[in-house]
Amino acid sequence: IRTEEMDMIAEKGIAAHWRYKEGAASSAKKNQQEIEEKLALFRDLEVLTEGGNTSAQEYMEVLQRDIFEANVYVMTPKGRVIDLPAGATPIDFAYRIHTEVGHSTVGSLVNGTLVPLNTELKTGDVVQIKTNKNNPEPSSDWLNFVKTNHARNKIRAFLQKKEAENRKDVITKGEHMYKSELKARELDEKEWMVKSKLEPIYQSFNLKSMDEFFYAIAVKSLTLSAVFEKINAQRGHSSVFDISSLFKQKPRTPRTVSKSGVIVQGIDTMMVSLAGCCSPVPGDEIIGYISKGKGVKVHRIDCPNIINEKARLISVQWDDQSTITNYEVPLKIKAFDRQFLLTDVVTVTSQNKMTIVEVNAFMDEDKIHSTINIRVLVKDAQHLRTYISNLLKVDTVISVERDIL
Repeated sequence: IRTEEMDMIAEKGIAAHWRYKEGAASSAKKNQQEIEEKLALFRDLEVLTEGGNTSAQEYMEVLQRDIFEANVYVMTPKGRVIDLPAGATPIDFAYRIHTEVGHSTVGSLVNGTLVPLNTELKTGDVVQIKTNKNNPEPSSDWLNFVKTNHARNKIRAFLQKKEAENRKDVITKGEHMYKSELKARELDEKEWMVKSKLEPIYQSFNLKSMDEFFYAIAVKSLTLSAVFEKINAQRGHSSVFDISSLFKQKPRTPRTVSKSGVIVQGIDTMMVSLAGCCSPVPGDEIIGYISKGKGVKVHRIDCPNIINEKARLISVQWDDQSTITNYEVPLKIKAFDRQFLLTDVVTVTSQNKMTIVEVNAFMDEDKIHSTINIRVLVKDAQHLRTYISNLLKVDTVISVERDIL
């Protein structure tokens, strides 16, 4: 059994149906609007299969929820009826209107009243979406309450694309840092950018590609000093970097082992301590800074706080015989905000057998990202690199950097 309307569509097609129904009195604009509304079902069905990763069971569940369980009927301010599943929110409504409307949503009015974006809509509601098209920025929080698969897919696609773009920028930054260091060490860029040369280097740090290698350098989960130690070994050169030669200092034989675990060349009595700004750990390339009244402060060689203080730098090196087993390191973690993010970070820290000295977390001003500042005790640079690598595997984590104070 089928209606006359259904018969016309089946026999002659959907375009013929509108001509038959409206006749010469219909307007092109009205016909187009009705066609769009009629075809909404087919567009929704297409969305369900985007990406090709939906199983048959998932497809049927989503089909039933998004399409056939549409029992909430709301209206636009112009009277257009939008059908949605029970529990749908203004975000679902916005994405049903248009993807760009959904992406740029910043607020919603229901029946003239400003309401939260997670408000459940009811049949008869008149919904108006407030947008900011100059800076479309869907929030990952929306994934916690959107009802339709259509909205969920669009939000995820946007966030994944943005994360990929951010990652590409970070990789480019890391490549630039690596090339700059090659130039500073007077090494041939063409030779040391070849995959056959770099592959054994980055694989030794458990990295799988050059992109991962440059990304790790950029976020400082892998230090350039550690990289060039491997390069020097591969070239058959000594990995010991004598900073004194840069300042034409004569090597001096006396040395003192301080409680910091650092050997200071030519100094017997001066107090030695690790700098709190860059928090060096064994395995980092280091340099000593002579401070007035405070002895020698040991910095990472790439610490920005000593970059213009060459006249007060002296050679230092780690003491292999030191009995110190823990070094405090501050880290800054950037991530898309979500529930249990901090819990997952603490869990990874525990799994890596680390002690947390201090931790705090807060949501960024954009209400999408979170920043976690954490101070941990580590054994050495390799221990730290492994920890950072594991943190980067935590869901929604974007970057992990050693904090410079």
